[in-house]
Amino acid sequence: MSQLEKQINQLFARWDRPDSPGAALAVVRDGAIIYSRGYGMADLERGVPITPGSVFDIASTSKQFTAFVVLLLVHEGKVGLDEDIRTYLPEMPEYGRPITVRHLLHHTSGIRDYLDLMELAGMSWEYDYDEQELVDLLARQKKLNFRPGEEHRYSNSNYFLLAEIIRRASGQTLGELARERIFEPLGMAATRFYDDYTAIVPNRAIGYTRRKEGGYAIALFKFDVLGDGGVLTSVEDMARWDANFYDNRLEGGAELLAQMLTVGTLNDSAPSVPEELPEADAAPDDRSADDRRGAQGAQLDYAGGLVVDHYRGLPMVHHAGGWAGYSAELIRFPEQRLSVVCLSNLDEVPCPELARQVAGLYLAAEMEPAEHADRSAVELPEETLAAYTGAYRSQSSGTVYRLALEEGHLAFRHPQGFSVALVPLGADRFHTAAGGWIAFAAEFEPAEPGQPRRFLLTPEQGNPVTLQEIKLSALDAERLAEYAGRYYSSELRVAYHFLVADNKLCLRIGRYGPTEALEHVGGDSWQRQAATLRFTRNRADQVRGLAVQVGRGPGLRFRKRKG
Repeated sequence: MSQLEKQINQLFARWDRPDSPGAALAVVRDGAIIYSRGYGMADLERGVPITPGSVFDIASTSKQFTAFVVLLLVHEGKVGLDEDIRTYLPEMPEYGRPITVRHLLHHTSGIRDYLDLMELAGMSWEYDYDEQELVDLLARQKKLNFRPGEEHRYSNSNYFLLAEIIRRASGQTLGELARERIFEPLGMAATRFYDDYTAIVPNRAIGYTRRKEGGYAIALFKFDVLGDGGVLTSVEDMARWDANFYDNRLEGGAELLAQMLTVGTLNDSAPSVPEELPEADAAPDDRSADDRRGAQGAQLDYAGGLVVDHYRGLPMVHHAGGWAGYSAELIRFPEQRLSVVCLSNLDEVPCPELARQVAGLYLAAEMEPAEHADRSAVELPEETLAAYTGAYRSQSSGTVYRLALEEGHLAFRHPQGFSVALVPLGADRFHTAAGGWIAFAAEFEPAEPGQPRRFLLTPEQGNPVTLQEIKLSALDAERLAEYAGRYYSSELRVAYHFLVADNKLCLRIGRYGPTEALEHVGGDSWQRQAATLRFTRNRADQVRGLAVQVGRGPGLRFRKRKG
């Protein structure tokens, strides 16, 4: 075994055990696999190890296949990139400006994410849904997050709707067309779109997630909606797909590949300002409208289900995915003709980071030094770490996060329930622990007496976010009672029931959903995982409504019902 292979295997050593899910890896140069290996177990119950032939769900990494099929139909004249999507989806509402197929392809449509809407409506991902039911859910939405073409915001709805357009325009499903026109011609025998959750899939690696009390739980769902995800494949088959980008053996030739890699652009017109929800204590956004939404006519880095950008000075094409216990990444350095595929059956395995680390071993001489290369940890006393603990609000999305002490180290707590350990690199600089599935740097501004503390969170992939400390206080029973009652959303066709229990405001979605406690984050605002719930009042200061928001954009409106 070479020294390079030992370094690669060391990156995956923590999962390369008979009692752990793991990952499969393939390194591809000039269209051929030069190194591949499996780490950990594909099936813990039966003791089946992962191999390069193991089959994984690649989640959003699937979007590139959806884009390729759409562009095949464009090539044949069955779909128009600049056609209004209502040509194919007449049930979708008119929003004042047309939404085109191109908007869907580049995530510039403004359509809300259907997965967010499902979660807000209490629709469990553990069940199977008819596609038309989900189209209807989107068709009931009265507002967009922004006007079409004025902003780029990733939304799974875009590629779900592309799959529906494919079916209606061609008379065949996305899965059928992909099999006939991509997978079979390229010899990708292990690859399919997961359009039947009852299907037997040879060599499938079971998806796992970690239990809070220790050990692992199976995370497979019945949910088999396609377009935004849904491809099952192996690293060996992904290497075949990757090789096709240098010499397209499929229909459309070089022209179609060029379309796949053409990034989107925003409108030339000035960006619109979405409706703002009233909240007196909301933190201001310190970025300009152009910074938030992209400059007028700005070029994006998102192409056809692929991100086209740079990594450590080298051009790179990539797309990650994560879903139902799986994590995936395919990165390609076209000038060096080197690609890395990393697929995992444990949701916490950081495939994007691992793929980049592996590529860095092969291309070290050609790459610029890593931005966070200097990660020499320093020791800070616990009282110093304790000074950073508290609640912090994102100044872009309004989401509230926590910094807390956990087992003697500072931890970043996400509202969805997981926490990430932070390693001090200095008195006011931190970075996530090596090998973590989320990687970012946190740098605190000098603390001013009497002023809230602020820090800049810089992810290794993504845009920096400023977070500002907020002071929270408990509400008395009388104040809590003001929010109790039943609220209804016509867009979600669901009722939210708020009640007070054990001095907490609790929420039940629908008639039979579980009851969960909410977290007060200031004023009339509460948080449920990554969603912000803001109660609205009339002129008499009575609570009469609710707006539920995930990220930026106009919130979903609920009206308080009597009785």
